[in-house]
Amino acid sequence: MDSSLLRQFGNMFEKNKAKFNQKMAIFGFFLLIATALWYLNKLSHEYTTTLSYPVRFVDMPRGKVLVGDLPKRLDLKVNAFGYTLLRYKMSAALVPVEFSFGEVPLRPINGSKTKYYVLTSKALEHISSQLSSDIRLDAIMPDSLVFEFTKTIEKRVKVEPLLKIDFAKQFMLAGNVTVRPDSITISGPQSLVDTINIIYTKPLKLDRLSKSVTKTIALPAINQVGFSHRKVDVAIAVEKFTEASIKVPVEVLNLPDSLKLTIIPRTVKVKCNVIMSRYFDLKPRQFRAVVDYNFVDESLSKRLRVKLIDQPNFVQELDFEPKFVEYIIERK
Repeated sequence: MDSSLLRQFGNMFEKNKAKFNQKMAIFGFFLLIATALWYLNKLSHEYTTTLSYPVRFVDMPRGKVLVGDLPKRLDLKVNAFGYTLLRYKMSAALVPVEFSFGEVPLRPINGSKTKYYVLTSKALEHISSQLSSDIRLDAIMPDSLVFEFTKTIEKRVKVEPLLKIDFAKQFMLAGNVTVRPDSITISGPQSLVDTINIIYTKPLKLDRLSKSVTKTIALPAINQVGFSHRKVDVAIAVEKFTEASIKVPVEVLNLPDSLKLTIIPRTVKVKCNVIMSRYFDLKPRQFRAVVDYNFVDESLSKRLRVKLIDQPNFVQELDFEPKFVEYIIERK
């Protein structure tokens, strides 16, 4: 008897629960529809709001360069329908508007020749033309922008390639690396340009090089400095090499006219790698081995160190013997 009553009560509870869930589902559905209709109705109204908009400054005054950083965004007070504003605010990447110095007059601050300001209200029409026709631009904030300019100067500087070359076995550089153009004109604020004497290319790495190549390499940008060229061509001549040895006479530097200095031996034997096409061009006069009389007083063993101060550009891996020579000093 008790079990039957409990079973009837349970069945009645399950039926009421199912009816309640059904009613809640219907209520939720109509609530969602009502919310969507309300939201769509709101989007059809006009609103005034502020959009933070990316900006790019163009048409800089001739012969001047900006000092410091430019603003990256401007606040635009706009009026539009809700769905238009929603589309703009949900956009992940707005296309920057251009703020042209050619369209908006620069005005000096208290007669200054370097500091200027612009009234952003003067740019309303220019910037409005870049926005959607569905948006009315009412104001730009801040109401003014301050800029500092300095005169630009030009300077010719050498270009130096940054190379890391690993040659294949029995190959080497055949002469000097050539850069075209080997110098460029840079322009910018004098305070920056005066500190730049060489422009280095971006690094270039070449592995197991066994033939001549020409590579176009970009020049890295320098903030506020303009380049006449953005790239240069770097020619690297490569050839097979062979070993060579040659006797080179030793020259005495800084010897007084009243003295005679005899060195023993009078020549050094230079060993080097030479490209095969220039093997028979190798001559002693292309090298310069020297000792310096000014170091005689520092010599305790009657010997002077030999230095190799010049050699042709088609040889590498130089070595020579002896490194020291003995000497005898006589008066003339």
